[in-house]
Order: sequence, then structure tokens, then C-alpha cells
Amino acid sequence: MKSFIANAIVAGLVLSGAAVAETINVPGDYPDVQDAIEASSDGDLVLIAPGVYDGEINFYGKAIEVRGSLGSEGECLTVIDAQQVYTTVLFANGEQNDSVLRQLIITGGGGVVNGGGIECNGTSPSIIGCIITGNETQDAAGIYCRNGASPLIS
Repeated sequence: MKSFIANAIVAGLVLSGAAVAETINVPGDYPDVQDAIEASSDGDLVLIAPGVYDGEINFYGKAIEVRGSLGSEGECLTVIDAQQVYTTVLFANGEQNDSVLRQLIITGGGGVVNGGGIECNGTSPSIIGCIITGNETQDAAGIYCRNGASPLIS
């Protein structure tokens, strides 16, 4: 009887869609940061190994953490570089404080009017321990906030 009850509980959890947060490794699981974000679900961690990753990233409203690696001295070792083509990190889909960008060097944003490094458009993500450098735009090369954006920056 106990086995039947335990199996019924497990089946109920599976059918209810209860999920366990996953760690998605870049480049181990996905070679590209944006691909890893797109494969993630709310609550997941996208953990990026040391290195330089070209391209821009967009959280697409997901409540996930995108985290770079730190060195032994606590220095950021992971770089996201948009190569002066677009905003490096975009939050524009209702992200709140549970959308976390942590321990990354954000660089190479450009080719846009605003928001070279990070753009928060009506969103309130958490930006923690990041270095924002080497971005160029007409206005707001570092972090550009508009439409009531209120990110947590530390």
C-alpha cells in the first residue's frame, strides 16, 4: 500500500508540471549563451565558463540567472561582446528581480542609439557584480533605463 501511495505522489508531481531547476553550462551544454538562455526555464541557472562569447543576449522574460565565472581573486573571467553591432544585454520582456545577470564583463555594445551595454525597457532585472565597459552609443553607453525601468544594480 505504501508503494502505491508513493507512486501516486510521484505521478502527481510529474503530471502537475513540478520542475527542478537545472544548471545549463556554456559551452558544455550549449556553445552559445543565447542558445542556452532560450533552452532554459524559469528558475534555471545558465553558468558560463571563462572566455569571450560574441553576440548579444536577451532574457525574453525568463526568471533565470545568467552567471559568469570568477577567478581565484574574485575577478570576472567571462565576457559577453556584442562586437559594436547591437545592445549587449537586453531586458525588454517584463523581467523582474528574479531575472539575474551576475559576474560578467559586458562590452562591445554599439550600433544603436541607446543602451549599448545593457538596456532595461520597462523591466526591473538584477544586475550583480558585472563590469560594463567599452560600449558606444549616441546616448547611455553603459546602462539605459526607460519606460519605468527600475533594475537592482549592485
